[in-house]
Amino acid sequence: MNVLVINYEYPPVGGGGGVICKDISEEIVRKGHKVTVVTSQFGTLPRQEKENGVTVVRLPVVMRNKQDVASIP
Repeated sequence: MNVLVINYEYPPVGGGGGVICKDISEEIVRKGHKVTVVTSQFGTLPRQEKENGVTVVRLPVVMRNKQDVASIP
């Protein structure tokens, strides 16, 4: 099964919600499925990478100034 996850934060960006998203995504991969996460770009993080079997696609966002704090817009 192919699973698409969309989350504003995914490690190393963000906090607890992003960590849980990562843990769940990696567990789904361990069950034999393909997971792609679309999340926020920050700093020099790669635009696309594979982490522990999860494909992570990072897209630019407006007004994010800190890696660990989300912006309202």
